[in-house]
Amino acid sequence: MRLDRSRAQPLMALILAVGLVSASAIPIAASGREAPLNSSSPFEKADRNKDGYVDRGEAAAVPGLSAVFGKSDRDADGRLDKVEYGKALGEIPEDSKK
Repeated sequence: MRLDRSRAQPLMALILAVGLVSASAIPIAASGREAPLNSSSPFEKADRNKDGYVDRGEAAAVPGLSAVFGKSDRDADGRLDKVEYGKALGEIPEDSKK
């Protein structure tokens, strides 16, 4: 198969770009570590003891969360899971988020 020059140049540019992107990932792979995509979500920051829940003590560090904690704790276990936490953040009035 033979390409004319006008079609070959964009194809070569694409091949070069893919090669450069692939080569930039080699140092990460060689280090044995993955690049963090989102190393600290708001939930993970609030969950200080890393037990997978945000309790009332941890909630106190998030502006406005203590005020909606009881309403957001749907299963009344004294802690918020990720779903409850996400809904709780939506319940916090804007003026309390400062």
